[in-house]
Amino acid sequence: MNETERKELTSGFDVQTADLSGRWLVEASAGTGKTFALERIVLRLVIEEAVSIDRILVVTFTNAATAELRERVRALFYKASAVLKNGDEQSEFETFFERSRLREHDPAALIESALEHFDEASILTIHGFCQKMLSEFIFTRAGAYDVEFVSDTGFEAEVTQAFLRRELPALTPEQRAKVLEWGSLPQLLSKLGEHGSSVKPQARIDSDDLSDPALKELFERFLQEGPRRVRELERLHGVKSFPALLTEMYSLVQSGDSALGRIRNRYDAVLIDEFQDTDRIQYRIFKALFLADLPEAPKSVFFVGDPKQAIYAFRGAELDVYLQARNDIEQMGGQSESAGLRTLETNYRSTPALVTAVNAFFSANGSSGSFLSADIRYSDLKTGASAMPLVRIRDGKPEFVPVMSLWVDDETLSGSKIEAVRQAEAKYMADDIASLLDGTVYIYRHGQWRVLRPGDIAILVKKRSASQHVQRELLARGVRTLLDDQTNVFTTSEADDVRAVFEAMLSPTDTKKFATARATRLIGRTLSDIREDLSAAGADRQLLQNALERFEASGPAAALSYIARERRLQERLLPIQGGVAMLMNHEQLGELLQEIYRQVGSPGAVLRAMTRLAHPSRPNENHCVRKPNDENVVRVVTVHASKGLEYPVVYLVQTESMRSQRRDAETFWMSGGADSDEVSVNPNEREDASGKVFEGRQLELLRQAYVAMTRASSRLVLPLFIAANSRQYSRDSANNAYVQAMTGEVSPVAQTMKEYVDVLGIVRNAAEETRRRYLASIKQSGQLPDVRAVCEALCRDLQKNLVPSEPCSGEDLFEIRSSVPPAAPVMSVQALRVQAVDPVSVHSAWHRSSFTAIASGLGASVGEEFEAEEFEGADAVLEADEENQRAFAASAGEQDATVEIEEGQNEHLLQAQLLLRGAAAGDWIHKLLERVMNAKPENREAVLENIRPLLAASALLRRADPQQREAVLEAGAELIAGYVRNTVSCELFNAKTIGSNEATPPFVLDRLTFGERQCEMPFLLSVPNSKLRSKDVAECMASHGFPMQSLRDNVLQGYLTGAIDMVFVADGKYYILDWKSNWLGASPEDYSQEALRGEIERKHYALQYVIYLTALKRHLMATAGLTQETVWNAIGGAFYVFVRGVNAQCALDEKGRRTGVYFDCPREAVDALDALLGDSND
Repeated sequence: MNETERKELTSGFDVQTADLSGRWLVEASAGTGKTFALERIVLRLVIEEAVSIDRILVVTFTNAATAELRERVRALFYKASAVLKNGDEQSEFETFFERSRLREHDPAALIESALEHFDEASILTIHGFCQKMLSEFIFTRAGAYDVEFVSDTGFEAEVTQAFLRRELPALTPEQRAKVLEWGSLPQLLSKLGEHGSSVKPQARIDSDDLSDPALKELFERFLQEGPRRVRELERLHGVKSFPALLTEMYSLVQSGDSALGRIRNRYDAVLIDEFQDTDRIQYRIFKALFLADLPEAPKSVFFVGDPKQAIYAFRGAELDVYLQARNDIEQMGGQSESAGLRTLETNYRSTPALVTAVNAFFSANGSSGSFLSADIRYSDLKTGASAMPLVRIRDGKPEFVPVMSLWVDDETLSGSKIEAVRQAEAKYMADDIASLLDGTVYIYRHGQWRVLRPGDIAILVKKRSASQHVQRELLARGVRTLLDDQTNVFTTSEADDVRAVFEAMLSPTDTKKFATARATRLIGRTLSDIREDLSAAGADRQLLQNALERFEASGPAAALSYIARERRLQERLLPIQGGVAMLMNHEQLGELLQEIYRQVGSPGAVLRAMTRLAHPSRPNENHCVRKPNDENVVRVVTVHASKGLEYPVVYLVQTESMRSQRRDAETFWMSGGADSDEVSVNPNEREDASGKVFEGRQLELLRQAYVAMTRASSRLVLPLFIAANSRQYSRDSANNAYVQAMTGEVSPVAQTMKEYVDVLGIVRNAAEETRRRYLASIKQSGQLPDVRAVCEALCRDLQKNLVPSEPCSGEDLFEIRSSVPPAAPVMSVQALRVQAVDPVSVHSAWHRSSFTAIASGLGASVGEEFEAEEFEGADAVLEADEENQRAFAASAGEQDATVEIEEGQNEHLLQAQLLLRGAAAGDWIHKLLERVMNAKPENREAVLENIRPLLAASALLRRADPQQREAVLEAGAELIAGYVRNTVSCELFNAKTIGSNEATPPFVLDRLTFGERQCEMPFLLSVPNSKLRSKDVAECMASHGFPMQSLRDNVLQGYLTGAIDMVFVADGKYYILDWKSNWLGASPEDYSQEALRGEIERKHYALQYVIYLTALKRHLMATAGLTQETVWNAIGGAFYVFVRGVNAQCALDEKGRRTGVYFDCPREAVDALDALLGDSND
């Protein structure tokens, strides 16, 4: 069917009114609400057609997608139920209810029944569906179905290794070299396993490349023996891979068994999601079961997918299969009105201007369209989103940030080699991102405007290594990044460490394995320990023996947990860069290995499984490394991992790498169409034999480009820089998928500099043509943001007085940039991320220290007091002596000035005040303050109102009198809420405090925007001075007015680490702020400046804030280009806020300071400590 005929038979799909009976293929472009439509089809089937929830089959292709879809459908039913109970006639569900009543159904009863039986709903992966059907089929035959299905057995790699070990010794060196150059044989075995034994090996061989008879015979033997040996191992271990599961299901389908009728009759409706990711075996199963024109077949069948997003060929997905299915359903549509092709035509993800820009980009004028294929054509989407462009506030006026920015080459990069172009692109991109994070750019999310955060930005790459340049440049600008990819956790260095430790456990007499295990981060011995420390060696042998006993008794998780605890793994890893991710990897490995242990039952089998899982024949989403959620980092994501996700701002990196090369082609491919089992094989990867794969991969890269460009909702940045190559000027970059999609043509390869310049012109002209198409469309649609309405909303949400800019014409929303972007402003906390150095550069002989460690080395009396009050656990803190308790009770007899106390509550308040002291309570209050400051201003009160259950869940008040615990809990919650409210909402200081001009507004924490503050900012300061000792630090502090008792004479070469509670910007300068929960008394006078100064001296907090300010100074000098002379123009000083003493009722003192707030800016001490620590690049 040609494109014209297809358009005539295709119409839009309206989920509110569409006919639910028949067989339909719904094509859903990115952002058109595919999942939204699926949810509502299920709801309508239940309400309007009275289909029981357990008679609806929904199939998608990953466990994560299945879990998300299940919860979304369940939530939709709850929402519909609530609407019915509340009688909301304006709801979107009302038309569903009306149609249900017209058919004499009771929608309320149907919904409640669905919710009651929702756990029986068949929302499954394709493998889950097949396993469910096979299990029931075998059960009906009274068979024993005790086979376990796993995503990957790893037997393919094991079989290949065994085969090569056996065969290679008999070959000549030349023959061995050729065999070792063959492609990935384990993947070949996996592919062949998907198609059973119905195809003879000879049909799989492309013998033109096997001129050596011995190698041809060897390869034929591998194809015969390999699949058979894999099946033998599966039977031996009682497991089957998912491909084998599909093959078994397909065998059942082919058999014509009576069970097929029961399967068809099992469901009244079938919905298949992500259908473009289907392979031929899966489609044959679906086709035989659900597309057959039989009475028992389901009445409603929906296949939902988008061929433009078919990017998973490496997982076995085949676009030809989708096209075959589309053709099959279109033919049904030509014969019946209850079948055919439908499309979702409205984008609900992106701003109208960005949708229009993407429409223009993919509306190429080339002969074959943007996807260079007659089978896939781009159709312009309508816009339905409420998303808005980003807004930058400049000089009191809001300005829209362009929704699309194309960066084209100019004379700056002309003729540059590929590496120079990549480095320049990374610098431009890092500058642009930093400028967005300067605190003046706002985003419209969830009905209100807020400052743009790093977590709103994603950098998409073809492969992980492509992000290194831009990550390095962002780090230099103080912007943190997080590589959010699909790395197999079994390939990480943590897995290598675990494997080495397990090997040493199981081979206790192997000295080499023992030494390797000791050198891992898991055990953490230094080279000198391994060589010289005999006592440590004995301890480590005992450690591994004890761990093995735990392994055998309880599993690998228990053994790993024991080693981590004994070797203080968390304490060693947290201070270094990436330490949190390392700990998360260890945790994930423990969980996965424990599950494997339940299956295989022995330590040796677990170790073998680890080796197999590091080289799987296909990816397993459950083995992808986990990533922490952090709004303060820019995400770096591969294009494949980004599919299905949305990001407000997207940058595409190294677009020139989005091209295929013949050396990338697989050694085998499917041929003969969706109904063929023929597999062609070429072990030597000759270009002529792999041409079909090369062409297919190049076309898939165009689809990857589409996926990447449709992830953004508010801004998309696409660099189109073209590098010169010494042999062929533009071969390495001009033929990338983005340029091809924009032009609709394959770019010519330049052989000379002149031709290279011509190629640059083609790219620039295509970009200009794209912008012209955009402008023509946006002006015709009139869908431009209302500047005045946006300004009013910003004034309301940000509580600022702004003046509207000129009306938006649309021209400024699409930019073509050919010059270097502006550098990021210096004054932004978002550009202030004090980073740890790369852990690989930390010398093994160096150690890490901190203010806590240094301070704990003070004289005995001070040290003991410091440790007891500030750093011990709650149990030790609460065991105060009776005399101290009586003294406290006497001082607390007066009413606490920060909390209103009703008559009769003093006793409960007294208990709460007594129990909410010490390190445990201080840490709890500290975390609460951080949580409040990280919440949206309008949500902060809700956090405070939730203190009571949080406090009840802690152990802080467990020592209260049981009969009075509830009253004490109430008083404690009110007490802490008072502390936090006063600290956050009252004026802490004014211009007098910081020596600024009188026009500086009063400082209130609650008024800080996200761009003006950063909570919990870690740092790691190098101390290269090899002769520095603790006593030198004490003498340095004393010489600048901070007397300290002598420190223990320790060498401090290494690192100083810590985390600053908050860094904020005020009056054009950076300040640090540290929360202190110390109890100094019950009255405001106990927190006077004199009292605070005494506490600062007693606890040596001056050393702490001098270290913090040194870290801030070094970072500003390294990232903002400031010098020793100019850096102090950007540093304001340090605030220490004693939260128990902040009192909104007390007036500021003569220097503008609030009770409980201490300020200092010891410039000379900071400079002296900085010099003492030694030269550093921090």
